[in-house]
Amino acid sequence: MSQIPKTVFVTCNTHGLIPITNSAITNDPEFIYKTLPNHMNLIRINVTELGVSNISTLENTVNINDAICKKIHSNVTNQTLSQMLRMAVSIKNVIKRTNCENKQGIIQTSRDAVYEEKQSLFADYLHSEDNMYKIEQIHGGDSYIEKIFTKFTEEELEIARKNDINENGFETDASDCFNRINIVNMEGIDVFAMFENMGYLLTELQLYDLMEFMNGLGVENVVLIDMSCNNIDIKDARTMRRLRRNKML
Repeated sequence: MSQIPKTVFVTCNTHGLIPITNSAITNDPEFIYKTLPNHMNLIRINVTELGVSNISTLENTVNINDAICKKIHSNVTNQTLSQMLRMAVSIKNVIKRTNCENKQGIIQTSRDAVYEEKQSLFADYLHSEDNMYKIEQIHGGDSYIEKIFTKFTEEELEIARKNDINENGFETDASDCFNRINIVNMEGIDVFAMFENMGYLLTELQLYDLMEFMNGLGVENVVLIDMSCNNIDIKDARTMRRLRRNKML
């Protein structure tokens, strides 16, 4: 393994779920908060809004990850906080530009009667555009909202491959980025593979565990480019709105 840089850029292309717990006082659904290790900084680029699925083809996922890799050079190993923030804004803009064609495809697909059962999913994604690509900054000792990253099953991957063939006419090779949590400036190594090499065969990883793992490696700064869904297992619209308001406080 190459030397561990102090600043790492991490891309996540898995399932994403924000777990909820009931408040001991009000019994209302609440976020689960964790604390970032001291002497660490975390900058999160959230591609989707809270409670919204990320809709993307494999081809679009590959294009976005390629664009990100071109922006992040392997010699980017140690940055000041202001440099990290500037880089995060630059990455956000790259993702937004690259995703334009995907967005137009979603608009066209949403008009197709074949996909009637997914209309609400498309609508949530399209209506959340103003709140996409948010950048969060979290310092050591600060609290952040927990999230669970889960790998796609082989069946889900096969469905995604078939959808790409049907829509694009060819099969996209997304093996270097999809279903992985990659450390871009460490030769794109997959965090799941790192755990597997240590004898832990994981199919899911919590954000807390990821941050603790990075801390154990000696990483001080993490720019997390989160392209997973921001799903919350809540059907009630009023509860969802309250959670979103609380998130912004």
